[in-house]
Amino acid sequence: MAVDIREAEQADAEWFAPRLRAADVAELTAASGPDLGRTLAHALELSPRAAFVAVSPKDGPICLFGFAPFTRLGSRAAPWAVGTEDLRRHGCSLNRFGRLYCRAALEEYDLLVNYVDDRHVESRRWLERIGFSVKEPEPFGRARLPFRRFEMGRDDV
Repeated sequence: MAVDIREAEQADAEWFAPRLRAADVAELTAASGPDLGRTLAHALELSPRAAFVAVSPKDGPICLFGFAPFTRLGSRAAPWAVGTEDLRRHGCSLNRFGRLYCRAALEEYDLLVNYVDDRHVESRRWLERIGFSVKEPEPFGRARLPFRRFEMGRDDV
């Protein structure tokens, strides 16, 4: 089933926060704390030109994602994505737009790098499918739980 992509707005942070998959809630809470709306709003603020919503004609908004540059003039960005339970029904579209948007981001940045909760197996596998290198777990975030660094450079696409 195809999805459409639109630019994200601050209101999307409030809309997604109570509708996230349980694994995304656990990951965001471990990394940043329990205020999901604030965490998502902050991610949108950090991604002013590169935050998007995937929308299914049947299910509505299913994924909020973006790329947050490390600095204004830097060559690295942190990719991030969260979704609703309905996201699971859109695996082919998720793979396609994940690859497409990462390739586009790598036209601007040399390296995409972030961390994924080790418990979030579904996200780890998706990251590997779309071309990220996923490292061994290490303590990360507010809770210092095991997270895995993932990265993709221009040479990886």
